[in-house]
Amino acid sequence: MWVRPADTDLVVTGRRLDGNAPPLEVGVPGRFSTGYLATEIIFPERGCWEVSATAGSENLVFVIRVDSEDANR
Repeated sequence: MWVRPADTDLVVTGRRLDGNAPPLEVGVPGRFSTGYLATEIIFPERGCWEVSATAGSENLVFVIRVDSEDANR
């Protein structure tokens, strides 16, 4: 769940830091009247990922380690 500033689009991207991988898959819904957006993020492979989210002039970056046997879950 993301909270975004009013009247902005949310853009989420990601890249694997510890090797090559297919692009991160992100499902961002269209604009809604609320600032809350439920967003699906699918990590195509295990590893260390940097995720960036931008909405208007606001930016959030975090790093996450995906260790699941099935990285799609």
